[in-house]
Amino acid sequence: MPRKPRLFVSGATYHVYCRVARGEFVFDDQHEAEEFVEVVRQVRDRDGWRVLAWCLMGNHYHLVIKTGDVPLWRSMLRLQSDVARGFNKRRRYLGRLWQSRYRARIVDSQDYFRQERDDVSFRFRLDELDRKISSAARNNESMRRVAP
Repeated sequence: MPRKPRLFVSGATYHVYCRVARGEFVFDDQHEAEEFVEVVRQVRDRDGWRVLAWCLMGNHYHLVIKTGDVPLWRSMLRLQSDVARGFNKRRRYLGRLWQSRYRARIVDSQDYFRQERDDVSFRFRLDELDRKISSAARNNESMRRVAP
């Protein structure tokens, strides 16, 4: 049975998210995270997105975006394929990077928008806190766990 076509409304706000295959923590690598952000910038500039909130975690991302006239599926095809192609080239890997198709939910009310914006921003803050704690633990002997 074929999938239902995705709904696209020009100028609408979407919550878009996708997870890396096999649960790998690809974006814990600073270089990979920077490459992802750069591709998002390129797609944003080319397709007229307005990024309202974003969160890049170790194995997935969330974007809250307002689209332009370019269909979301076309922008996401470019985003995910460029990220995957770059990752595979740098690591000399073959195969898929993403677990599945991206998910996109249209943000159709102010309450839902605030909820998604705050949720994505909260995840971003938690992820940054985790990174800082991890970094501090790696750099500070007194914070390392000692096996009993």
